Amino acid sequence: AVPSVLQQSTVSIGMMIVQAVVNPFGTQALAGYSATMRVENVFSLIFVSIGNAISPYISQNLGAKKIERLKKGYHAAL
Repeated sequence: AVPSVLQQSTVSIGMMIVQAVVNPFGTQALAGYSATMRVENVFSLIFVSIGNAISPYISQNLGAKKIERLKKGYHAAL
């Protein structure tokens, strides 16, 4: 969970910094940036969700030493 939280926090902080840079360019630039970020969020949410779902699965199977299930889960996530 910690790596996922760090990754998502870093991305959010980066988005805030970019937002601060875009703000001075006016409303049209801000509207374009906002629309682009919404599209980007839809696609990135898919991959973040898959990563959040597979992480405990991999951890549990690794702890149980069930390597075959680990491989199957890893390939399913890819």
